[in-house]
Amino acid sequence: MAYRILLFLLNLAIGFNACGEYGAEPAPPAFKALRYEETYQALKDLKRRHGLGDDIKYIALPFLPDAYLSLGGEWRERYQNLHGYEFGLAEFKNDDYLLQRVLLHGDLHLGSHFRAFIQLGSHYAFGKANEKSPVEEDHFDLQQGFAEWQWPRGSHTLTIRSGRQEMSFGSERLVSMRNNPNIRRSFDAVRASFKGGGFTVDAFYAAPLELRQGVLDDRDDGGQRFWGLYSVFSRPAARYAPNTDFYCLGLDRADAVYAQGIADEHRHTLGARLWRKSGSWDYNFEFAYQFGRFGKDTISAWTAASDTGYRWEHAALKPRLGLKMDIISGDDNPHDRTLKTFNPLFPKLAYFSENALVVPANLMNVYPYISIEAGEGVELSLGWDFLWRYSVHDAFYVNPFQPLDGTDQSRGRYIGSELTLDAGWQVNRNIQLNFAYVHLFTGSVLRSVKANDVDFLMLMTSYRF
Repeated sequence: MAYRILLFLLNLAIGFNACGEYGAEPAPPAFKALRYEETYQALKDLKRRHGLGDDIKYIALPFLPDAYLSLGGEWRERYQNLHGYEFGLAEFKNDDYLLQRVLLHGDLHLGSHFRAFIQLGSHYAFGKANEKSPVEEDHFDLQQGFAEWQWPRGSHTLTIRSGRQEMSFGSERLVSMRNNPNIRRSFDAVRASFKGGGFTVDAFYAAPLELRQGVLDDRDDGGQRFWGLYSVFSRPAARYAPNTDFYCLGLDRADAVYAQGIADEHRHTLGARLWRKSGSWDYNFEFAYQFGRFGKDTISAWTAASDTGYRWEHAALKPRLGLKMDIISGDDNPHDRTLKTFNPLFPKLAYFSENALVVPANLMNVYPYISIEAGEGVELSLGWDFLWRYSVHDAFYVNPFQPLDGTDQSRGRYIGSELTLDAGWQVNRNIQLNFAYVHLFTGSVLRSVKANDVDFLMLMTSYRF
């Protein structure tokens, strides 16, 4: 354990040295969560640059007017310490280890219409006693690699993109790039997007990847196909009218596992999201219904989720009081011909907390929390999440979306609660530091399978350029 903490602190020190090198120049825009969404054409003007970090963002190509190459990357170290690993049901109940992520990308623009984006990744897990999960270690592989064609017409743009790519929609409840685990989620996909006039619509057909630990050996998961339409109507000028998302998503999955059994799954999701920040208030409501086939049975599942908050903008520390609530359907009769368990598709794994133990299926939760801004770029958050099963006849589901053995036999409803403490410091444009502590208190459902309380500690430093 000691050498892993020393390695973490060494990376932290390197990060602070890099921070000091930037100087007092005005900071460029923040990096995007999806790196291919960044644009640096303005840096063609040398007067807008502030050092080497900007020079590599616009590298003019000789003999090719309006063509440039942009380089970037990320180096992230994440230390995790768990007491009660996998609820104390794993081979080693206590574990601590270091997760390392290194990403490098190149973004080639040939005029205003064509671009090619390539991102390579190396991911390692050091010192883990338990078996490494597929999202923790992948020695070297293509994280993203796609070609893109754009047709800009005034304020409207049509984009077609083909190749390996990350995707994220809405609040990431159903489709996320999965940033918290060591390896982000990519799809081999074809995607068409239209943007203009406060309206965006995306259509895609994709295959998620089957991750392997070797070199250049990731491949599309032949057992899954994913497609959909996702639209966003934004109303920045309206004071009270909500921004709205509407979507239709489809999933084919072979040998899907539920408490009801194992069968091929063909599922459709229809959903809507209403969201806005208006003055001190903000809200985010989402509703979805699912239908389809599970083997010879039908599917009928649903979810309703909310995240509402109020921030005292002019008070010291700008405190924000928030409340998250979810109702996510589960199956009430494993012997009938209808599966009612909701499938969260491809969500962010830190859906409820950084320990990423709980999957949003067959669940109800109430999560009050408070956050403050403790300084420039520093945010602290404290919350307590209370969890119940929606149906006592369905299992409690854990990552990677599997029923926890034996929980479908429990007749208790209360799963437990999670006390969460999070801290984040955006030191500057390049460096971010994060801390998280989560204690999971087991309830009757988990105690019925002899699960233990879980203590989770996370320290993370990341450097992006």
